[in-house]
Amino acid sequence: MPLGRRVLEAWDESFRAHTAAAAAARPAGARAQYLATFAVTDTEREAESGFPSDMPYYFRHTSHFHNTLHARALMRVRCCSTPFAACPTLHTGAAALCPVCTLHTAETTEHALLDCPAYAPLRSDAQFAPLFTAPVPAQARLRAFIHQPQQHILAHYIHACFEKRSELLEAALQEEEPQTDA
Repeated sequence: MPLGRRVLEAWDESFRAHTAAAAAARPAGARAQYLATFAVTDTEREAESGFPSDMPYYFRHTSHFHNTLHARALMRVRCCSTPFAACPTLHTGAAALCPVCTLHTAETTEHALLDCPAYAPLRSDAQFAPLFTAPVPAQARLRAFIHQPQQHILAHYIHACFEKRSELLEAALQEEEPQTDA
């Protein structure tokens, strides 16, 4: 027996209600941060041949990257899904202060990539220097930084920051462990 129109409409209504409830449960900050900082506007989109027209820009863009770990790091930043403590999509309940520096500020993506002293050696590294040569406006500086032309270098830098953060946190954990003598 085929499903009646009322059953199908009830299913659609239930699906819409569930989708709306799920969207409301997400942190508002993640969507707002994405739209303000990482979303690509129509004027920033490049016309690229060889890809389906409905393929999302970020997938077309990063498909040319030789190192998938770098592409993944860039995608994580753009999707507001970083390992940083103040990441709007984290649900750990942990303090959002930067655990790798002494500035006593929130470990946001902007702080980690542009300001944190723990990553200063990476910022001064010759291979990442092209990322920091152009003046970045004070307002929307993370957006300007993320949308700059050297995307391969940017992805490599972000991956290096993620790796450095892991190393620093691992070293801090080892220092905290009590030393037991046998």
